[in-house]
Amino acid sequence: MYSFDADQQALLRLACTDMLSLKKKFELIMCVDRPSGLFDGSAEDIPLVESARKELNDISGQAYYFNILNELRASSVTPIFYGDNLYPSKLYDLKIPPIVLFARGDTSLLGKNMLAVVGSRKVDSYSRQVTEHFVRGIGSRDIVVISGMARGVDSIAHNVAFDNNIPTIAVLGSGIDVCYPPENHALYHRLCTEGLVLSEYFCDVTPLNYHFPERNRIVAALCDILLVTQAGEGSGALITADIAGELNKKVYAVCGSIFSDRAKGSNAYITDGKAQLVTDVQTILSDFGAQCVNNMENPIIQLNFEEDMVYNALRDEDRHFDELLALTGLSSSELNTLLMNMELKGLLTRTAGNYYSLHR
Repeated sequence: MYSFDADQQALLRLACTDMLSLKKKFELIMCVDRPSGLFDGSAEDIPLVESARKELNDISGQAYYFNILNELRASSVTPIFYGDNLYPSKLYDLKIPPIVLFARGDTSLLGKNMLAVVGSRKVDSYSRQVTEHFVRGIGSRDIVVISGMARGVDSIAHNVAFDNNIPTIAVLGSGIDVCYPPENHALYHRLCTEGLVLSEYFCDVTPLNYHFPERNRIVAALCDILLVTQAGEGSGALITADIAGELNKKVYAVCGSIFSDRAKGSNAYITDGKAQLVTDVQTILSDFGAQCVNNMENPIIQLNFEEDMVYNALRDEDRHFDELLALTGLSSSELNTLLMNMELKGLLTRTAGNYYSLHR
């Protein structure tokens, strides 16, 4: 598993050093016929290579390479090399693609359609509901949810995907074996065993501020469609959306409250025409070519936003009509109509005392 040819060894040496920028690493492999030429003396007459000679010499030793192999084995990490068959073709569209992508988990997910779900780290109840609604609506349609495992929207998207048997990928801004934020340890472990974790940073690399925009470009490149559920001005989610737009990916955003600072960025994105307003999951599914189809054994019923709020409110316990009024913010007549329609769809049941429960 950890036997690599000379070119792959050269790429590993480059990928694992912090002495050269991502840009310089990529430029180096682009200026030689084969990556191994950086270390075997065949590229000594190339000025760019000579400008990095000290750094290349520092990572040319066998001890350095054996340390990389030991780390790969200890962490069960799979390196995916630039130019190899497993390397995602979408990444070639980047100006500076990763020269090695480190992976833990199910790499077969890289060949599937992907929806990126991104947004604020600080979430309110609205952005939580929106994120849960759209991810849950993807259903089991062979679409992968990809995000960055950050606090807030990212973590919600991954967790809801798992709860609904939707495959999910996290791209880290830290080393492949470094869980950040630390409170996501359980989520990280689940992603490694049931989903996929990716990083272009090798083991033990601490997350630094500039890593996250670098991480974002990978999320943007790998996805087919990107959804911003909520983002404030200057949010990293909008960096991801910008890159996705530059790569001609379809970018959607959900409109938030005009009074919320947490939605100013995503709202402006819609107003400026950088993202298309989306109000229902079916719009996204249609872009993927998927439809909501009723199956007699396992019916899939598409919920609108208000229905989804009620459904979530009843997931753990029965609730009185007045409780649902307070939770949804609807008027009595609006809620009555909504509950009646959901009862006709077989989603819930009205019980004694004006309580409602989900139809089990």
